Amino acid sequence: MLRTNDVVTRTVTGLVVRQDFMASKVVRGGCVNMLEIAGRSIMGRPYFRYANTFQVGEDIWAALDPAAIDPGLQSKMVALYVVQHKTAAQWSADSSLNHLAVLGGNPAVQIFKVQPSCINYDKRLIWPNASDVGEYDVVADFGNNKTDAASFAPDNTLDSPLDVIDGYFVTGFRVVPDPTTDTQFSHAGSFEYSEGTVTVTDDFGSDTVEKKAVVYFPADAPEATQPSQISSAQASYPLVIVVHGNSSAITSYQGYNYLLEHLAKNGFIAASIHLDPGMQGTGRARMLFENIGVLQTKFGSKLTNNIGIMGHSRGGEAVAIAARLNQQESLGQNINAVISLAPTDQYTNEVLGGAWATPYLVIYGSMDGDVAGGWGPPSSPMNTGFALYDRANGAEMCMVFVYGSTHGRYNTVWGDTDITAGWSALGPGDMSKLISANAHQTIAKGYMTAFFRHHLLNQTQWDGIFKGEWTPAVVEQADGGSVKLYIQHEGTTRREVDNFQGSHSATSWTTSTIGGSVNDDNTLPVDPDEDEMRMLDTHSPHDTGGLLLRWDGTSDKLRFAVPAGQRDVSGYNAVCFRVGQKVGSSSNPTGQAQDLYLTLKDGGGSERAIKVSRLGEIPAPHERHYSQYMKSALNTVRIPLSCFTIKVAGANEVDLTDVEELRFDFGVKTTGETEIDSVEFTN
Repeated sequence: MLRTNDVVTRTVTGLVVRQDFMASKVVRGGCVNMLEIAGRSIMGRPYFRYANTFQVGEDIWAALDPAAIDPGLQSKMVALYVVQHKTAAQWSADSSLNHLAVLGGNPAVQIFKVQPSCINYDKRLIWPNASDVGEYDVVADFGNNKTDAASFAPDNTLDSPLDVIDGYFVTGFRVVPDPTTDTQFSHAGSFEYSEGTVTVTDDFGSDTVEKKAVVYFPADAPEATQPSQISSAQASYPLVIVVHGNSSAITSYQGYNYLLEHLAKNGFIAASIHLDPGMQGTGRARMLFENIGVLQTKFGSKLTNNIGIMGHSRGGEAVAIAARLNQQESLGQNINAVISLAPTDQYTNEVLGGAWATPYLVIYGSMDGDVAGGWGPPSSPMNTGFALYDRANGAEMCMVFVYGSTHGRYNTVWGDTDITAGWSALGPGDMSKLISANAHQTIAKGYMTAFFRHHLLNQTQWDGIFKGEWTPAVVEQADGGSVKLYIQHEGTTRREVDNFQGSHSATSWTTSTIGGSVNDDNTLPVDPDEDEMRMLDTHSPHDTGGLLLRWDGTSDKLRFAVPAGQRDVSGYNAVCFRVGQKVGSSSNPTGQAQDLYLTLKDGGGSERAIKVSRLGEIPAPHERHYSQYMKSALNTVRIPLSCFTIKVAGANEVDLTDVEELRFDFGVKTTGETEIDSVEFTN
């Protein structure tokens, strides 16, 4: 029996698709079935874990979840293809399937019957020891749609809406070297030095500090202990310096040896410097430069003036200060990458931007028991890494918010101090949510190594990590695959539609940064509220303007008009926005992700709506034992613009040279309350 909202492909012998099934599609009203297929086989329930990144040499499995596919496909025969990922133009022009030659080509595709009972019966090893680096899709071809093997024939074509693909709109999976484990050198030498004391000015006085550090470097043989034993494979090497935070432990600088050794094996001279307990931000920054001088003397011409700096806690604030001091005081160091790990934001209200703008990475955990936030708003920001990230500008920026990450487990000397100390902001209800010390170190090695290789060695293959397009495979598998990371990213090539900055009023939300009108067509229950985010929500950790909006119906919307002269966005790769759920809002589903559609409409009236949850996530805020430490954290949703042009049965293509409207359609969840910022087209 047909319903009024059914989609019928033909009036006589066609396929009928229920609207409930359509709701799981990437494109609203479209008929391409994109589901996760590639992954890893695991022991015990749930027997399989989906994945989109694999190390070179890893086994790649595939599985069809009978609970996720169209019920009409259960008990049907299927052929699994592994194909090179195609661009939108290539898929639109040619939907033929070519199983990889290394796997035997089309005659070697695996054929089986989809079992309706359990995913464990529908998993197959599709690529043992995958060694070809690249981007791939997996296609489940249901061919002539038969239930018995004797009469089944695959048709070597992606046919929508019958077939299922892991990919199409975005890469299905990647085979890539993993920055967490990949190395260029087999050996790392190490030594410590102590070169006397020096007095430096700090934020509140001065400090006399020993110039002392532990150093690792690329070596050609094991047990190298002298700078002269640095590898002869290269004429020179870039430098990475680590600045630790405050602790009573005078060996704090030795807590990053796992990271220094990994960086050395990736072609860096890497040093972690000693700081005295109680030092503030500026003193730590000045000691960084004192130690650069020592290292330049020790390594001579083998050390190139190409420097990355990483700071933890107070050191995370200090490295942002150092970038400014280097420029303002003409210190002459080429600082080309800055990383702040669980940083403080309490001394100088630092802005990493303007004349000293530098590529910037912030890593911060939802279970930080030391720099926990929980105070500041509305009178001031929450003084965590979020605020440092928000104020930075002028260079590529990324922030990784790690659910379950603490403050001290990145440093092997500190360990669980911020978990067990009497001053800890963690409570009994948080203990089960903490990720392991090994997971912390895995994240540090993966993301920091990739960032320094990207910006100091100009290796662009790591770029997708920081845009949230993929996660290093070893990080993805940490703690049994339970680690969740959420990425914010801002590039330097972008067209802002609205950043919600400037003077705020009751009506300022109605005009966007790009100069177009913003309108909800009287669908929202209350007007959106534009203001500094800490004024909108005391749980917001952000130091920027934003928009708070609430909806209470699936026809609710918010439209951003794109003015004439700004409508050609065909030169950009993606449309992005930052979004997060408001902590404590009864409009959001408790403990669940929120969802919505992002729609683009062109001047000819063609439009296409993309379901955010299929390409990104608006996660539930991470619960904490003490609720004041919960954060309404923003997360970047990045939707490739090719999603609006790729061929999709039942959906219009959008002319990206004439986009007249960007729209948020709240047609997925009946109610919601979110905060939004940084609506833009970008690369």
